[in-house]
Amino acid sequence: MNRAKIIVVLLINIQMAGYGQAPVAVIDSDRTGICLSNTVTFADSSTNNPTSWRWTFQGGNPSSSSLQFPAPVTYNFAGSFDVTLVVSNTSGSDTLTVPDMIQVELCRLTSGVYRIPYFNGTEVRVNNDHITHSDGQPEYDIVGINGTPPYRIVSARAGIIRRIVDSNNATVPPGSGPCNNNYVWIEHEDGEWSKYTHFTQGSVTSPAPAGAGLDTGLLVPAGLFLGFEGAVGCATGVHLHFEVGVPDDPSNPVNNGGFIIGEERIPIFCDVPGNIIFQNQTYTANPCSSNCTGTILVDGTYNAGDVNVYMASEHIISPGDPDLDAIFNQGSNTMLRSAGDIQLLPGFHAKKNSFLNAKIAGCNND
Repeated sequence: MNRAKIIVVLLINIQMAGYGQAPVAVIDSDRTGICLSNTVTFADSSTNNPTSWRWTFQGGNPSSSSLQFPAPVTYNFAGSFDVTLVVSNTSGSDTLTVPDMIQVELCRLTSGVYRIPYFNGTEVRVNNDHITHSDGQPEYDIVGINGTPPYRIVSARAGIIRRIVDSNNATVPPGSGPCNNNYVWIEHEDGEWSKYTHFTQGSVTSPAPAGAGLDTGLLVPAGLFLGFEGAVGCATGVHLHFEVGVPDDPSNPVNNGGFIIGEERIPIFCDVPGNIIFQNQTYTANPCSSNCTGTILVDGTYNAGDVNVYMASEHIISPGDPDLDAIFNQGSNTMLRSAGDIQLLPGFHAKKNSFLNAKIAGCNND
């Protein structure tokens, strides 16, 4: 082959690799629907080897980036937001805007109170919480630690068992195939449903000692044995996937994959600091106690992403003092729950697009 032919071949190979052509912008993200104040990770998948990038994240923080793989973007306001990417190389540039790519909602707190859904005395670690779970929704990955597996999963709150699947036995890496999970759905008296996922095969319906011997339609108390912690379905290691939601239609509450058709909510847990559980923290599962503070004063400023639960056995009071006003700004998320009374005095402000639920209810129970 002479020199001229070698040059032609090299040029062809370079063009086939995408060099010498303007890039075509392609945007990837790890999620598109999230709760308020969660993050989205974006990635450039553009073709033809761009050498520069200019991102614009409507409604996001940060709002822009010049990196191929930007730092995670936090969304502190509810709504639908565009994402724009401009990619360039020496042959040209391309711009892609994906309208309403990111859907952000203010995920509400539960109305009921839930216990940690493991057998009494079990120490657990939270691997993912309502901020870090992979799909951006208020769901939890919890794992038993410092004991002898298999760990026993229990009902987090009294209710009626509505759905059971525990015939599957395969573990599928997330994103690599159908999620044929084993799970239990329990309906509670206020319309909330709780879900427990990844049970070992047969451990829900098989009689003791292999399982809990349960069936749909059973009325169960909080703390009832449901089955053994497992890794069936789309799971990374043995753990419990736990979530709470409200179906749009109770007669058709979940889809074929066992996921709720409706609104997911951030669970309120009894007897943990602040009544919310968080990633990388450890907790001990036990029945809900009646130990609540007698009187709570609510004051200060609460901003987007703040999630607060106040439970009192007697009184919850906003001070009514200009120096101690309670101001709940857009995107804040709060439950006030008292067995006695709740007094919201002048100076108390719950602003538009915040979520605040004031409920007269027993301490740590329904």
